[in-house]
Amino acid sequence: MYLNSTLSILQWNCNSLTKRAAEFIKHIGNKNEAYDVICLQETFLKPGKHFRLLGYTIVRRDREDAKGGLITFVKEGLNLSEVKVTNELENITVKVNIKGFCLQVINIYIPPGKIVEKNVLEKFTVHSKTVIIGDLNGRVLCGAVSRRTSVGGCSKSLLSPRAPLLSTPASQHTSTIAALNLTWMSL
Repeated sequence: MYLNSTLSILQWNCNSLTKRAAEFIKHIGNKNEAYDVICLQETFLKPGKHFRLLGYTIVRRDREDAKGGLITFVKEGLNLSEVKVTNELENITVKVNIKGFCLQVINIYIPPGKIVEKNVLEKFTVHSKTVIIGDLNGRVLCGAVSRRTSVGGCSKSLLSPRAPLLSTPASQHTSTIAALNLTWMSL
């Protein structure tokens, strides 16, 4: 089975792929082996703006207006299918088949200040063999009571214990904004 060897996933909130393309390509080029899956948030790409990465199939979610945007790269040769979950949140959900092993990868971006209803997060089906990865800045409205909590805190309770938190909720602070970059995995 493929997972007895290495499965490599990169997550990066690039904060403008166009401005950081050279840094990204340099990082990818420094790896002895290519990543199997690469999930980028805040690409800031607009439809019609071309970006290729040799050796990868690309799934994109671009915005016409403000920043945001997502890209998921999957190494060529790996069988993938895109799963449509919801348009209420920026996400790319793909199923990657690796030598008989199916892994669902959910790449998600929630902008700062966005209020997310708990039922929207519940639309993401977490079954075994799932990785949830992304930049979760928003707030979740939990239940009928207008109680707001961080997406990281609320989504962790929605997903656990089926999907234990792999990375510690690392905050990146810029002025008054705190950005959560989180990863959950269920195998």
